[in-house]
Amino acid sequence: MKRAVVCLKWGTAYGPHYVNLLFRSVQAQLGLAHAFVCVTDSPEGLDRGIDVRPFRFAKVPRERWTPGQWPKVSLFNQITVGDFDEVMFLDLDVLVMGELAPLFQRLDAQTDLVLIPRRQPFLSRMIPSRFRKPLGGGTSVYVWRPATQAHLWDGFRVEHTNQYAADDFYATDLGHRVGYFNPRDCVGFLHTAVWRDPLGKLQRRYPYPSDARVVIFYAGPKPFDLLHENVGRWGAHHRWGHGPLPWLREHVARYGLLEEFLDLNADAQT
Repeated sequence: MKRAVVCLKWGTAYGPHYVNLLFRSVQAQLGLAHAFVCVTDSPEGLDRGIDVRPFRFAKVPRERWTPGQWPKVSLFNQITVGDFDEVMFLDLDVLVMGELAPLFQRLDAQTDLVLIPRRQPFLSRMIPSRFRKPLGGGTSVYVWRPATQAHLWDGFRVEHTNQYAADDFYATDLGHRVGYFNPRDCVGFLHTAVWRDPLGKLQRRYPYPSDARVVIFYAGPKPFDLLHENVGRWGAHHRWGHGPLPWLREHVARYGLLEEFLDLNADAQT
């Protein structure tokens, strides 16, 4: 069984430190034999041991790519990672906090593409999960068998960017035998760690769920904006916090990249 973990880095929004942090944390948290692949148009500064592959996405004009969305469809191209039996994709700004092998194990005889279950409305969350109808999936993290999903690239046309709001809706609708992770596997930081106002005004600590495998920063803030000691108010959607996240600093420092990220933030503020 050949497995890979893949990330996608194009343009200038994310530097090599983001890839290197992901690579080092995956090496620590995935006990299965695997390759780590970065599909990119700028491989400079990446750690040794990363399998670098060229980024190709000519089907859609660049001005319509939308940050973090449509370029992911290029990963379903058999030329990109079709030499692997199972592949996991991770966005560059997610944090790998727990063992990743169970995410691969979600692929089974009935499931060839596994997505993050889309967050349910408040009242629906009162119903046990086994009785809820899925609302579709997200693609900040997903696993798939490349041999079964090649049609998502081969049949992709620029018109799909008008038909679907983003690549996750496209993959949910047209993917072959789609399934979903356990909701606790991949969690959104803002909705699981930050209280909604007015209670949020009383909150001073923002721990992530201890059983989460991947922490995702969906609606903001950007995780690496929360490293500096002098960070102020942050958040969105009636969920607001203040100050840095000590556990995030510890996570980045564990993999030897805290100074690099602090320097990046300092450069961005000058």
